[in-house]
Amino acid sequence: MRRFFVKEIDPATDEVIIKGREAHHIGSVLRMGRGDRLHLMDGEGHHFLAVILEAGKRGVRTRIESRISPPQPCSIKTIICQALLKGGHFEYVIQKTSELGVSAVIPFFSDRTVVRLDRKGLESRMKRWTEIARESAKQSGRDFPMTIEPPVDFTELVSRWGRAACIRLLLWEDEDRCDLKGFLRTLEPMNMITALVGPEGGFTGAEVKWAGEAGFSVVSIGDRILRADTAAVALAAILQYEAGCLSRGGMHSGGSDHFNKNI
Repeated sequence: MRRFFVKEIDPATDEVIIKGREAHHIGSVLRMGRGDRLHLMDGEGHHFLAVILEAGKRGVRTRIESRISPPQPCSIKTIICQALLKGGHFEYVIQKTSELGVSAVIPFFSDRTVVRLDRKGLESRMKRWTEIARESAKQSGRDFPMTIEPPVDFTELVSRWGRAACIRLLLWEDEDRCDLKGFLRTLEPMNMITALVGPEGGFTGAEVKWAGEAGFSVVSIGDRILRADTAAVALAAILQYEAGCLSRGGMHSGGSDHFNKNI
């Protein structure tokens, strides 16, 4: 069933008028009409089954038929800090990590980041990224769209999160002492993970050293050298799976016994 975000849904009122972009998408793009049913979300965790009464130029008039039980949230909050990438690769990271249930993506500039944005470019990108997160949230049935923060410098990012009360890791292809699997088996109880993923050229040795000194654990995900966007999505999938967020009905119970026990 198609899902749509609609602000200010009043469950005490039978009818909801959908306007703007969502109404255009329903009526003009999807060609939905009277009698078709929709899954409405208000962005605050409330879900409703509604039926279309009328679709016209002034909007889509619907009637709420019942509440829908929302999916259970993941027991651990995952934040992916991704260096800005060229072309559509960063948009790919946003889309796929959003579908996987990541709570937030924080873009950053590092020594080897190729992309540089002026104020106008940043505003345009932020608008685009936010829309991608919103659309992927609808597609995957999330209660809330993933948060996209404005880009920051690597040093500012590390200073901000280096002493935070969360699991902190930096993914580095040259790390040969600690892999992600082993790292996850050593965790103390925690409800949030913040992970740093570098740009196309990877992190510099100086950046890795500084992050390590600031409290980040440096890990790898094996011998394969992945592209930056692939690495971010693979990392998000592994963390969500190990936390139990990708099992049906198991969002609160956790994934593997050891990881669940330690988180």
